[in-house]
Amino acid sequence: MFNLLSLVIKYRLGSMQLHRFFMLLFFLLLVSNLAYALTVDNSVNVQAKNPLPVTQSPTLIVGSEQNFPPFATGMTDETAGGFTVELWKAVATEAGLNYHIRVLPFSKLLDEFKAGKLDVLINLNITDDTHLYADFSVPHSVFKGGIFIRKNDSSINSDVDLNGKSIIMMRDDIDASYATSRGWNKQLVLVNTVEEGMRLLASGRHDAMLVNKVVGLQTLTKYALTNIKALKAKAGFTQKFAFAVHEEQTEQLAKINEALAVIKFNGTYNNIYEKWFGAYADKEIGFSDLLKYIIPIAFIFISALAYSFYRRRIERIKAKSILQKSETKISTLVNAIPDLIWLKDEDGVYISCNHVFEKFFGAKEADVIGKTDYDFLNKELADFFRENDKLAMAAHKPSANEEWLTFADGGYCGLFETIKTPILDTGGKLVGVLGVARDITARRQADDNLRIAAKAFESQEGMMVTDANAVILRVNEAFTKITGYGVEEAVGQTPSFLHSGRHGKEFYAVMWKSLNNTGAWEGETWNRRKSGEIYPEHLSITAVKDTDGIVKNYVASRVDITRQKQAEEKINNLAFFDPLTHLPNRRLLLDRLIQALATSERSGRRGALMFLDLDHFKTLNETLGHDIGDLLLQQVATRLSGCVRGGGVVSLVLGVMTLLSC
Repeated sequence: MFNLLSLVIKYRLGSMQLHRFFMLLFFLLLVSNLAYALTVDNSVNVQAKNPLPVTQSPTLIVGSEQNFPPFATGMTDETAGGFTVELWKAVATEAGLNYHIRVLPFSKLLDEFKAGKLDVLINLNITDDTHLYADFSVPHSVFKGGIFIRKNDSSINSDVDLNGKSIIMMRDDIDASYATSRGWNKQLVLVNTVEEGMRLLASGRHDAMLVNKVVGLQTLTKYALTNIKALKAKAGFTQKFAFAVHEEQTEQLAKINEALAVIKFNGTYNNIYEKWFGAYADKEIGFSDLLKYIIPIAFIFISALAYSFYRRRIERIKAKSILQKSETKISTLVNAIPDLIWLKDEDGVYISCNHVFEKFFGAKEADVIGKTDYDFLNKELADFFRENDKLAMAAHKPSANEEWLTFADGGYCGLFETIKTPILDTGGKLVGVLGVARDITARRQADDNLRIAAKAFESQEGMMVTDANAVILRVNEAFTKITGYGVEEAVGQTPSFLHSGRHGKEFYAVMWKSLNNTGAWEGETWNRRKSGEIYPEHLSITAVKDTDGIVKNYVASRVDITRQKQAEEKINNLAFFDPLTHLPNRRLLLDRLIQALATSERSGRRGALMFLDLDHFKTLNETLGHDIGDLLLQQVATRLSGCVRGGGVVSLVLGVMTLLSC
């Protein structure tokens, strides 16, 4: 182990390439974690003190697949369960959606959704084909595909070996382009459920099944299908599952995305995910942590060597004892590093390894030294490792690759980034290769989460991020569609360039008071588009603070409510005015009459009420037609309205003109 540390330190201090690599890795991890935290925080809408009134939502018919564990369980509407069912319930509760879950086989779900009998599918894979008939929320789960074969079949080791084989796939489950690109169309056997496919495979009638790996493994466990296994080799497809709605249901989709962002922020999503899938990510060591170990090691080792050389002639025995103590201390420090570290000679024979590497092979260092990868791993994986060793030694420089490793001790499986560096002796002769493998499973998941968060930012709502001084830093595409201003025109401005002039200083004073006191504000505003049009919008603003409580950014989301306002105005007109003459109807007349009576009682003044009936109106309708009758009513309404003064009201009730004057 002392020789291993000597080479590690010599390499790290002498190779600028590896030093730059670790610096880049540390920087990427830092930026990824910060960006993820900020984006998730910014995607959450905080409710203001005075939310808008909530109206009763229609009942959505929601489709869930039969027997697709762990995503969906149960065979009837009443027994629906699983990850996506629980996730949907949480999203619907957050968004205030009414729903009824309907459980059907997957193919029937698609047929009923396409026929318009279902409003939402809660677990549909995002593909080019499904995009033809559905719009999707941001993905709620992403999983790798799996290849399942019978345990006694040694002819299939990866998807390359599937050519000419009989392949089982679920109907409409995997992107058709995956099978088409490999020329498998004539080899496919389509089934309706995972259970059906696995039982066909177990019977020996077909060669392999392609399906979501997690679903496949749980199905094998549930139905005790012991003669089937999942290959370690990766399948060439990934499934991104999301909530699916019909096209142009933008408002519904925005509610779902908003609620999904909220439950991810408050921890509900993590609790549901943990319940059905579990968490396997380990904490990675950062570059600064690595320096804590490497710098003391280098210092101790160099000091020990210098002291040994200086005192060699005088105190050889004492120097040897000190050196042995130093070796023990260094070995302890290296074994504390959570990365896999090993050293091989040029023939692939192990010279040394640390404790973490021992767990990978399931053997102690003493049992590993002197052996090769072929003594512990299957031939395919051993060939892969040996080929990468040769590439690094032939290139005379470090080489990096990613690989999925399963530990013999404990069974942990993770994605590792491996760097192999050729080791030279003092004469420049190649003596072996040094390997360092770091677990990047959590980092890859963080990258995926960052991409999801970035997608969430590009939602149907107009998003705007400013600094603490309200200077715009970023806007999304929905913002440009609502306001008409491009990204370049908006960035660097303050939100005041959108002001319509309809709100006074008092309005904005109340807004800033709420932001300063509670960190949030929500309400309706009138703003001006680039075209000059003034429009109403629902605006939500949230203050983003650092760990010390200092505001660093403001995040605003806006929704154009022009159509909503127009609909409200139309409903108001229908409720209080006659659609033909636009005169107040009976309801509005009674309201004005009550006001007039109250005013008269207070002031002691009198008012007048006059009823006018149009003689021979029925005869006119029957002889000249209803169009002429309508025109007559409109003319009478116009002329009478012009005769009354400001406080008067002209109304039409059941064909009788009524004049109220106060």
